[in-house]
Amino acid sequence: MQCINTFIENPKSKAAAWRPLPLPAFLSAAMALTPFFSPPTSLCSRFRSLRRGLFLPLLQAYPYTNEAAVAETASMALRFEKTWLVFLVAGTIKGLATNQLEDIGCQIILGNTYHLALRPTSELIDELGGLHKFMNWPRALLTDSGADITEKGVTFQSPVDGKPMLLTPEESIQIQNRIGADIIMALDDVVKTTITGPRIEEAMYRTLRWIDRCIAAHKRPHDQNLFGIVQGGLDPVLRDICVRGLVDRNLPGYAIGGLAGGEDKDSFWRVVVQCTAALPEDKPRYVMGVG
Repeated sequence: MQCINTFIENPKSKAAAWRPLPLPAFLSAAMALTPFFSPPTSLCSRFRSLRRGLFLPLLQAYPYTNEAAVAETASMALRFEKTWLVFLVAGTIKGLATNQLEDIGCQIILGNTYHLALRPTSELIDELGGLHKFMNWPRALLTDSGADITEKGVTFQSPVDGKPMLLTPEESIQIQNRIGADIIMALDDVVKTTITGPRIEEAMYRTLRWIDRCIAAHKRPHDQNLFGIVQGGLDPVLRDICVRGLVDRNLPGYAIGGLAGGEDKDSFWRVVVQCTAALPEDKPRYVMGVG
């Protein structure tokens, strides 16, 4: 497992039901950034029990369970268990069977849209009943991708034969619809935070243009949750513009992208605090790529 991300829920509403947690200081500080709430029932069932909060990197697992919440929902066929920290495993897993991942408490796995489209192909995955059945994984999945970018889309170079592949926002969503992940990420234009100048603004406005293309192409909104990604580098004005633009589109959830690209930690946390404060409190917020 190359990276383990965590989803944090505020325990204050059911303090008596939560076991004491030996949380590191940075995690405790992150919890203070913003209040968290339970999700509305409009979200698809696999995602519904994953409480509103913030995804953050964590290299040590704290698999503590809200026992009261588990008891309340024991009869519900949900892919997520009622846990305070839900681990998102990103990267290639080749040495573990899916039952072993369940045994160690893995709740959600990230799959790469491009690589799945390349091999075994999204068409074959769809024909076999979606990625959950294809890999015999009963819990949640998230799909995402990224590479060289133009206005048309993202260009990848095949690791198999070296041929280029253009992935447009529409094609990205179509592939993810066929794959069948519970959370699907909009295609965005991401640049390193160490880059300055007009390229940051270009990426932010392109990300907003692309979210509309992704929404229009999304054919399974009742089954899959499309997340928009906040861009804007370290510029607070651009971050605010992007946040407002995404919130206006009333998406099921939001990601904070374009971080962990070489910026100092003070700048990193400033952007996280700014974005989480401006994003809806009743929607999940996912800090991407920081593991």
